[in-house]
Amino acid sequence: MIVCVCNRISDRDIHRLVAEGASTFEEVQMATGAATCCGCCETCARETFEDAQHQHHRVHANWIPIHPAPAVTVHAAVAREGDPRHDFVMA
Repeated sequence: MIVCVCNRISDRDIHRLVAEGASTFEEVQMATGAATCCGCCETCARETFEDAQHQHHRVHANWIPIHPAPAVTVHAAVAREGDPRHDFVMA
């Protein structure tokens, strides 16, 4: 749906910007010009931005960041426990 007629900005444009990292309505305005001409679309544009934020956060709230263990931690574990690759007996 077209949110801003003056600049031809759609709800998809706003959702895309939020997915790409726009975190404030002002950033959306700077990127698109939405709600900067006549101002008639400001309420709708802000609501669309807030909806996009909620959808984006809901999707990312289910993600668990995976960080590799620091090499120091792995090295300390091997030093403490021994290298498990050498725990087998060759026949």
